[in-house]
Amino acid sequence: MQRERATRSSDEELTAIANKYDDLVEFKKKEYHAYNIICNRGLYDKLCAHMKRGKKARYSDEELSERASKYNSMMDFYTKEKGAFLAICRRGLIGKLCGHLERKGSLYRRKIYVFTFSDGYAYVGLAKDPKSRYRDHMAGKDNSPILQHIQETGASHEFTLLTDWLDKDVAAKMEDDYINQYAAEGWKMLNKARGGSLGSLTRYYTDKRIRQEISEYEYFEDFKKGSPGFYRYVRNHRLIDEYCSHMKSRQAEIDKKRMAIIASCKTSGELWKKNRTIYKWLHKHHRLYEFYPKIDNTLTDEERMAIITSCRTSGELMKKSPREYKWLQRHHRLREFFPLEHKPMTDEERMAIITRCKSRKDLYNNHNKVYQWLWSHHRLDEFFPK
Repeated sequence: MQRERATRSSDEELTAIANKYDDLVEFKKKEYHAYNIICNRGLYDKLCAHMKRGKKARYSDEELSERASKYNSMMDFYTKEKGAFLAICRRGLIGKLCGHLERKGSLYRRKIYVFTFSDGYAYVGLAKDPKSRYRDHMAGKDNSPILQHIQETGASHEFTLLTDWLDKDVAAKMEDDYINQYAAEGWKMLNKARGGSLGSLTRYYTDKRIRQEISEYEYFEDFKKGSPGFYRYVRNHRLIDEYCSHMKSRQAEIDKKRMAIIASCKTSGELWKKNRTIYKWLHKHHRLYEFYPKIDNTLTDEERMAIITSCRTSGELMKKSPREYKWLQRHHRLREFFPLEHKPMTDEERMAIITRCKSRKDLYNNHNKVYQWLWSHHRLDEFFPK
């Protein structure tokens, strides 16, 4: 088979494509082929210089409030403007800015749905999350009669929502009415039980039982560890603000105690002696200088020279002011102020010491400098054969 080679875009064509876009992200998404060619030819700075780039500006609280006011339900706001929703959650403004939003799929609201089959069968049910409930039926959870009927007959089906969100008690009564209505119209019903059931989890995690369980806990962390089932149910249904707003946080108390210890210490050195764990915590989170700013202890040249000249030897300076000793050493000025006190040893003095020693060990223990001199000149075997 003959294959036609793709024609390469000219620089003029690439320029015309790039001029259509003002945003670099949009250009990369919609014209990724042209973007790759521009990068490979080294034309990025030339053709993409006019495009906007970089991170999006941070949302202000007023902008987040305006965006949240456009929606009636929490789920719609989350799906359509996830970035703004997550920004509200991170700032802890969910109760203030999203209090007016309806929570779909809560403990108290349901939708009624119906499965109709091409062979004349039907099934009516309740759901707090219709999409999730549809997936459960198709997966055969809880011995779903829907999947069993499809496998046995191969009939095609249609899933329809009959109502909008209803109060759970109203929805339970209306489900019975819809079952009777479809049966009267000649549909063969697949419902095994009487209508009005709100599901096993809802029957177990009732409002009364949840409040009774939560009343035993003072701290949120204890509730999370002590009743993981209730915690998961409250979290998954986004009811933490409703049920757990009265609970205290152990982390808040820990932070309060930590700040009290930090405030009691005047310097970071004092904190290190008093509580090393908190010191390391501050250092790890780069907050050490937030509480203990650096003190400028740099000396003037006159002050430094006064300290240096007050010492007779380099050893005395090392004990008195190690920082000034290291400063001299770093600038190679140590011998300028503290010359060597002992003259270097002559060869005659070395030989006199060597002849007095009986063995290498004797020389090493009593005259280590002479031993090192012999070793560096490879003359140990000459005077002390093995």
